[in-house]
Amino acid sequence: MAIVLIILQITGSPFLQNVPTTVLGTGGPDAYGYRWIDSDTAGGPTYNWIDISGIGTQITGLADDNVVGPFPIGFDFPYYWYTVNSFFVGSNGYIAFGDNTLEAAPFPTIPNPAKPNNLLAALMSDLDFTAGSPSAYYWTNNAQDTCIIAYYNVQFWNVSSSLNTFEIILSRPDSSITFQYYTQQGVPYGGWSGALTVGIENIAGNVGLQYNHDQQPSNNAIHDSLAVLFYPPDTTSYQVHDMSVSKVMNDISGGFFVYNGDPVDFWALIKNTGNQVESGFD
Repeated sequence: MAIVLIILQITGSPFLQNVPTTVLGTGGPDAYGYRWIDSDTAGGPTYNWIDISGIGTQITGLADDNVVGPFPIGFDFPYYWYTVNSFFVGSNGYIAFGDNTLEAAPFPTIPNPAKPNNLLAALMSDLDFTAGSPSAYYWTNNAQDTCIIAYYNVQFWNVSSSLNTFEIILSRPDSSITFQYYTQQGVPYGGWSGALTVGIENIAGNVGLQYNHDQQPSNNAIHDSLAVLFYPPDTTSYQVHDMSVSKVMNDISGGFFVYNGDPVDFWALIKNTGNQVESGFD
């Protein structure tokens, strides 16, 4: 019996090149090198709400504490040391790449190895799509380099006087992520404690960058007409050694039949999901 392993090397991701050095250090870096800057800060992003309700695809099936998807980004988006091309949408104000685990109250700080991971938490809170007139949409532009996911008129659970409209923007040219807040009205049921997380987190949940937890620090409190930009480093010293099995014995890793006594050559395609060159497979 022979065993054959085929090694596939994945190259690194492109990085943002055009953020002025005068704004570096506003928030972060995390262990990988991501930083944030908001529109309340000199040199930060300009708040520019993009309404996709008339041009995007409506996201249906959202309720109270659930996840729907996956949905296509429309392109390969560089995120940490890998790329992603689809996302799940959580009713509680976040999207996750390749992870449909529900996050519900109380909401943890970032990073956190407990699932869900690989997420963008724009307004991760106890939101309720069964009350009022909420909606959600996603849209990718014709150039296939920008994807927007937007939540409209979503209430906090059991708080009819609340209203939240916000969006997540993925920009392939500079690998940046922007959260924009059109309206943030009201307070979660029971107050802010354990009720809000804003930030980004990697696939393992061991690296991430938090902007806000429970509306703290107060200078980072979410408010109307706010934009928060997350951007990666030009280069990183963070090393990731990670391998995964892409397929075994056939393209779908499905079952197969072998006649009794026939020789079998086992093979697998191994994918390098880290950012370092690997060798010495046995």
